[in-house]
Amino acid sequence: MHEAKYAGFVGKSREELVEKLQSSLSAEQNTFKKVVERTVKSVIASYVIAEKIARSARPFTDGEFVRRCMQEVAKIMLPNKARLFEDISLSRNSIARRMEDSGEDLSGQQSSKAGEFQYFSLAFDESADMTDTAQILVFIRGVTKCLSVHEDLLGLVSLRGTTRALDVKEAVLELLHKRVPD
Repeated sequence: MHEAKYAGFVGKSREELVEKLQSSLSAEQNTFKKVVERTVKSVIASYVIAEKIARSARPFTDGEFVRRCMQEVAKIMLPNKARLFEDISLSRNSIARRMEDSGEDLSGQQSSKAGEFQYFSLAFDESADMTDTAQILVFIRGVTKCLSVHEDLLGLVSLRGTTRALDVKEAVLELLHKRVPD
């Protein structure tokens, strides 16, 4: 099949066909590379905006508002590139997923750092939320072989029901098993 199709191309015409096909392939690959690059930048922008929303303690639904603002500004400032801002995913669910991803990443970093501790101590701070549910903030401070000291919030434990020492111990041990490697 291919032999019949390309049999007439010999010598110079064959070289020209190969060059034409190679340039066509390069153009197609560049198109895909640009789409992938634009998608990656869109996802990175989504993470950056999600972080800003979380740090300012704004509701996740503000992502949609931010995107609409960016689109309006882009129409004025960059009319040829305004379409790029539509690709940034800032829905409530997207922002929530970005926050979960960031939290898991921080958790992983914290766990790996805690795995380097030679010694550590825990500190607790108890309070109650608006519904009078006891909550305990658990902080960890550790020292590595190099005598580098690290301190971080390990987590928040909510105690429903009783708040006996045994309840606190079990809740904190459960948190430690989740967060700190063996």
